[in-house]
Amino acid sequence: MTKTEKILFKILTYIIALSVVLMLTSLGTGFLDYFMPGTWHGRVGFDFFSVPRSFINLSAGRSIYDTWSVDFGPYATWFPYHPLLSVTVGAFFSLFSPWHSYIAFVLFSLALLFCGARCLAANFTDALFKRLVYFLVICSPVVYMMLWNGQMHVFVVLAACMVLADMFKLLRDPQADPPVRRLLFYGVLICMFSKPVLLLALPALFAVKNYRRTLLFALAVYVGVSVLFVFVPFLNPMGVGLDRLLEAAANPSIIFDIKRHAGGIAVSYSREFALDNAIHWLNMRNLFSVVRDWNFEFFSLSSLLSYQFGHVPAFILKLPVLLLLACSGLVYFIKENAARLKAAICAVLLSLCTFYLGYDSVYEYHYAALLPAVVGGLFMFLHDRRYATLWRIYMGAAVFLYLPTPYIMVRNPAFGFHHWFTASMPITAIQTYLSGNPYGCWLTMLRVFRVVPVAVMFAVLVYLLAVRFKHQRTIHGH
Repeated sequence: MTKTEKILFKILTYIIALSVVLMLTSLGTGFLDYFMPGTWHGRVGFDFFSVPRSFINLSAGRSIYDTWSVDFGPYATWFPYHPLLSVTVGAFFSLFSPWHSYIAFVLFSLALLFCGARCLAANFTDALFKRLVYFLVICSPVVYMMLWNGQMHVFVVLAACMVLADMFKLLRDPQADPPVRRLLFYGVLICMFSKPVLLLALPALFAVKNYRRTLLFALAVYVGVSVLFVFVPFLNPMGVGLDRLLEAAANPSIIFDIKRHAGGIAVSYSREFALDNAIHWLNMRNLFSVVRDWNFEFFSLSSLLSYQFGHVPAFILKLPVLLLLACSGLVYFIKENAARLKAAICAVLLSLCTFYLGYDSVYEYHYAALLPAVVGGLFMFLHDRRYATLWRIYMGAAVFLYLPTPYIMVRNPAFGFHHWFTASMPITAIQTYLSGNPYGCWLTMLRVFRVVPVAVMFAVLVYLLAVRFKHQRTIHGH
């Protein structure tokens, strides 16, 4: 390294260390919370405590999803994850007292982020770029939000790192092709057994011949384990039975419990289905079409458009998913192996962007899974010089993921935000605060700060895939 590079290397190292220290310190003091809309209620670790609770329930012969029958931790959201997380992550972290358990999980999450960054950094030869990878994966406000919530979303971030790292490795060394590619195998399984965000990437991954055997093996393991958690009574003590599940699949409305509450309509899951492990899959299906544009914690494209323009046809809101599927299909028509792999990498990056544009229930911490895609843009900028200008635009848009939204400028103290007493509010009161919509026109600005940069990244990737496809067609005389 040159003298300048050594200085930059040290500066990056200090920034990474300082960022970690600041995040850990703020989890106790809250000074960073004023920059994050999702911290307004003061319930640090809100999404974490349901995971140990789920295993405690299972150990007592109750449903994994019967969250409020246990008082582990001061509060909890419900358990929306794959039931395997209960007997793995939940089992381990239930061994500690609640707050010690949360602290241990935060440290564990940071370790996972470092592991993910290490997988990606191994594909860069320059020491400065290697260090930059750690910065890109760890040092972002959305990572702080993920740690603040105690979110299992960290497994999705790790999985995205592992899958992209394997693709980079194959591009650099196509001759090294083991029967089962471990990074890809474990990456896909880790994601599917937590939150299947990478499900959208599977069509593009199947386009790469080297990956098909590994993907089929991983999906077979996923299906096998999932079947156990539906049909083995010990693992699913309050299952409703196959007949009722098939009925729910054919008529999803029967899983809802609709009641009038405080002058409005309250919609929740029927307790019968909510206690079956299959609620994990039923919930994912239903949340794909739930637009809550009044919720100022939501940062999805659908919430932005619906809030700004009123009712938007569902077809328009799902265009990003349709575009992703069309672009993934183009990868299959690219004949040359290296070119197809580069196109597949673009499609996987596109799938990560599509989650934020095509899914409705997107919180700010969800954007942490997009940080490995930023590293992907850096890698492709270095290895895909033909399209260097496009990758610069992609990386330029990604800069906004490392800046907080303007929330601190517009937050509404009149709603009691970030005060100790808000943490003791019942969940019904939290919903009342959210539906009160205290930000008016400013809510659009907050969402634009996250959604628009991802939309730019999405557009660049769509254009790249179209150009690659056209270039390949020209080469082969079509």
